[in-house]
Amino acid sequence: MGIYTVLRSLANNVTYGMERSEELVSASNSRFTVAWSHTLSPTSGAVNYAEWYRGIGHCNLLLEKIQAFPFAGNPDLKKSIQAEAHALRAWFYFHLIRVIGDAPLMLQAVVDENVPQLPRSPQQTS
Repeated sequence: MGIYTVLRSLANNVTYGMERSEELVSASNSRFTVAWSHTLSPTSGAVNYAEWYRGIGHCNLLLEKIQAFPFAGNPDLKKSIQAEAHALRAWFYFHLIRVIGDAPLMLQAVVDENVPQLPRSPQQTS
């Protein structure tokens, strides 16, 4: 359930959704000026993808840790939780790639301070 906290915070952030279309009316909040003016760039500072990777990291950790639990009374529940974690991770990546394009593909849980610096993976166009 904790993963949904991250999902909710991203879903409630309308900066990079439909609001960047003709529906957007510019306001005086300077934090969103770059998004409102449609001048996004790698150096603009308007894109913070840490929250997407926080959600992805939570999904990866759940997918790793759930393996040790047998779910003997209800093995289908384990499959359901795994499917939901995969779907949530896909949602995070979909929106991350929609905004920044190619992104590092992190599919392993971070369990210590030895985190590899992953290169950007090309987004698929099929």
